[in-house]
Amino acid sequence: MRKYTFVIIVILSVAFAAVSCNGNKQNVEDSELIPEVKMILSSEDTTAVYQLLNTYLNFLKSGNLDEAVAMLHSVSSKDSLIALTDVQKKRLKGSFTIIANKDFKIDYLKFYKDMDNEVKIKCILFENKPGENAPNEINMVLRPVRYLNEWYLTVADDVAHPSEIKK
Repeated sequence: MRKYTFVIIVILSVAFAAVSCNGNKQNVEDSELIPEVKMILSSEDTTAVYQLLNTYLNFLKSGNLDEAVAMLHSVSSKDSLIALTDVQKKRLKGSFTIIANKDFKIDYLKFYKDMDNEVKIKCILFENKPGENAPNEINMVLRPVRYLNEWYLTVADDVAHPSEIKK
């Protein structure tokens, strides 16, 4: 009887080991992750975006709000570039009156994809006196996009409008 018990235990152990090993195997297609397509970026792209930003910020610094607003676009839900509506332009121009003629600092620029990038800009409203810690900055976020191999600045909270920009 001991022999049978020993044989049964060995058979069960081998069976459990075989099931365990097969259960841990993964199909190659199950374990492979499809890599996300990364944006190919060159130094010319970075330079182009910084030049756009500098032009835009210089318009704001000098109080040329119409020119600053004219540089901004929107991205539609179909990843196409569209012009801002007159209502959006008017609202932005009204907001920009607060920050016109102020100093700006680019906090960061992050590149993700052609139609999904981010730049955070700090507007310094006034200089704090020594020892003063009053909040003196507001932030603005723009989304640089590469559309048809050209860089544009878009507003972060974009609303689609049917006036497509034609190249």
